[in-house]
Amino acid sequence: MKNTIIFDMDGVLFDTEKISWRAAKRAAAAIGFDMTEAQQASFIGMNMRDYKKKLMDYQICETAADEYIRVFDEQSQVIIDTEGIPLKPGARESLEYLLSKDYPLALASSTKRERVEENLRRTDFRKYFGVVFGGDNVRHSKPAPDIYLSACEAAGVKSEDAFAVEDSFNGIRSAHAAGMRCIMVPDIIQPTDEIRGMCEFVFRDLFEIEKNF
Repeated sequence: MKNTIIFDMDGVLFDTEKISWRAAKRAAAAIGFDMTEAQQASFIGMNMRDYKKKLMDYQICETAADEYIRVFDEQSQVIIDTEGIPLKPGARESLEYLLSKDYPLALASSTKRERVEENLRRTDFRKYFGVVFGGDNVRHSKPAPDIYLSACEAAGVKSEDAFAVEDSFNGIRSAHAAGMRCIMVPDIIQPTDEIRGMCEFVFRDLFEIEKNF
């Protein structure tokens, strides 16, 4: 039986991390938060519950953090509704290829499940995945291993027999903590030596999947 391959969504299949960064800047401006790029990067891969906790770690009060989340969510949707959902290079091609080779596919995203399903529907990507998990389906988001452990269980596969395809540090740490084999396809942030040490592969883009599977 072939290894199950579990994909992250934003920054891996969809070129939406840049949209998130734009929405984050608007949300930060709305509450007067001068957010650095390092702070912004620390949120990648988190669900909204842990995103809020991280905001409060940066000395933002709960009321302001709630407003940030509201504006961020609103503005992310405004940008997507206006501009559509851009695909990452090789996204559809790699999924088609893996299915043609009978690899079981799943998806584990920190984005809330309703939004995940809507984005998959808009792009006609839902058909590729037997299992789909959103960030609100688990208590603790990436970098905790919960979402990948849950996705592996739902897919009926041991975590050590599954690959995770990720773009973020939080995502790689999550999959690695779950005992999975990690593939990083960097998006906004390039891997450090620490992150490379957790990965079996670091690919330039998704087209490289066809060369290795």
